Amino acid sequence: ELIRDAVAVFLEAQPKEVAEQVAMMELRLHAVRTPELRAGWLAVHESTSGVTGLLEIAMQRVGARLSMPPAAVVELLGAVYENTVVMSVLRGESRPSGLAQQLATLLEGLIERD
Repeated sequence: ELIRDAVAVFLEAQPKEVAEQVAMMELRLHAVRTPELRAGWLAVHESTSGVTGLLEIAMQRVGARLSMPPAAVVELLGAVYENTVVMSVLRGESRPSGLAQQLATLLEGLIERD
């Protein structure tokens, strides 16, 4: 249940509509191409450190640990999210299918129980 809740919190913070998702991809790519925008993009990206802290607290509360650093787990979840969204857009889907379950399965695989 904790894993599903964590995935739900993660997904709640993401853009919901395809147009928003595509706009975020465009903004990131624009920042890659425009050096003066990189610092701003990185600052926004690094503001997700709160998610990392919540993940650490959750692991402590249930007596478990992650098999890799929490920041790397958040990065990995983000990468899977972004790839799934891109593939969904390319397929013409209005919402990525099975994304929550995919992320929950990934997170479950990264948790080691004491």
